[in-house]
Amino acid sequence: MKKVLLFILLIMLMALSACGKKDNKTDEIMLFQVGSSVYYSDLKSPMKLISDQHQMSKFKFGEDERTLFFEIDRSLYCIDTKADKVKVNVIGEYDGDYTLSKNGNLLTYYSSGVLYQINYKKSSKKIIASRVAYYAISENCKQFAYVKASFDESNIYYNLYFKRSAKAQPELLEENALAFCASSDLNAYLIFKEDGSLIYLERGKNHIKVASDMPNIYHKDEFCLNDFIFQEEGVLKAFSNSKITDLGESGVIDYYQSRCYFINDDKLYYFDGNKKYLVDNEANNLVTRHTYLSEDISSIVYSTENGIFVTKGEKAYKLDAKVILDTIFYSNNGKYIYYIDKTDTENNAVIKRRVGKNGTSIIASGKKYDGIWVVDDACFYNCGDEMYKDKKLIDTNVIPNEASIIKYKNNYFYIKDNDLYIIWKGKSQKVLSNVGRCIIAGSKLIILQKNDNEKYDVYYYNNSSLVSLGNDIETYTVFYKNTQKYTYIKYVTNF
Repeated sequence: MKKVLLFILLIMLMALSACGKKDNKTDEIMLFQVGSSVYYSDLKSPMKLISDQHQMSKFKFGEDERTLFFEIDRSLYCIDTKADKVKVNVIGEYDGDYTLSKNGNLLTYYSSGVLYQINYKKSSKKIIASRVAYYAISENCKQFAYVKASFDESNIYYNLYFKRSAKAQPELLEENALAFCASSDLNAYLIFKEDGSLIYLERGKNHIKVASDMPNIYHKDEFCLNDFIFQEEGVLKAFSNSKITDLGESGVIDYYQSRCYFINDDKLYYFDGNKKYLVDNEANNLVTRHTYLSEDISSIVYSTENGIFVTKGEKAYKLDAKVILDTIFYSNNGKYIYYIDKTDTENNAVIKRRVGKNGTSIIASGKKYDGIWVVDDACFYNCGDEMYKDKKLIDTNVIPNEASIIKYKNNYFYIKDNDLYIIWKGKSQKVLSNVGRCIIAGSKLIILQKNDNEKYDVYYYNNSSLVSLGNDIETYTVFYKNTQKYTYIKYVTNF
């Protein structure tokens, strides 16, 4: 039972530890795989073969933008991608993942219960710890936290330790710790203990028991160690500002960290991280389809027997219109909603409304509009097979929600009948035929054109022209610089 419990905890903590904000400043490096051959492109020079015999994965680049680390069959390798003749260098076997310092000098990896670190600048390799069950590494790759297994005649003990450097003596942080997640500087921790309790710990400061009995933690892409909600024995609770708030036997609608909307006894409530507010005391049979909770805005759209409402924080505003709940959409920044007012059965109207305000503005009227599709802060809508934007007819024989519309820089692109179009100065212009997919990768619009070999020719869009990246591509990977971990895989697709 303990092994099963530990496995579940590790899966949960892996998900939590993977969360965090990403730096939006990016440079692109692309890898293309054709059969067993791997090609490299920096989007500045022609594609280059770096391997013709390996199926590589888990790629990371050093700061020099030329040393590429990767895995083959659970062994770690590196190559110099810009060398005249590429040579594959073996680092060794490892389990799980590896971490590369920002300057590319320190490589830390795990193998058979041992945590190693290689210093390329000093050409040295050190054992950081042995009998390691779970670990975390600081942002600068110089500090370490890990759960270490200890044994006696009849028991196994798991304790959490911290090392200030590779050479330092370990410091005991918590006994009987099964698993944990930590801040990037390794100063703060959430620790799952063997007895099922959850501890929040700051080194040298706070030591708070958050829960006693295996809580279910709510988490998304961004997770804060001291600002979240969880359920314990059927009761919803919030941990924020180093205190626990009991929110009752409630059902969560949506949340951002500890801010959340929830239902309790047929009433709708909002918790802002500090205080609980009653939003609607007649919320029986509440239905919601669209929500928007972020660092700046908390809002949901919902319907009850009393009508359809949109909230901002603890306040709810009724929509005085005949509208279908499923057809209400938020703008990309969450500040507006768009919907079709069908009060007039003959001709309806496309409406834009600011979240948290009562006023509305009419985007279009005078026709029987069928549906809308919001991309960023632009509203596309259709009347039959006619697609409109900003009161202008863009194209015919196309419906917005089937057109894969994307915004790239200040232009909008869409696909119709497998052809790619751009909306240029309010008019539609064809860009390329037989397009299978378009993807925004960093600062580039990547276009995949299906060829006669049932594979893809890959281009990127550059100032109204197409630049070829490669032909007969089967898989591709896009890399970005990142200030926290320097490089990470942003997008991987297998066709």
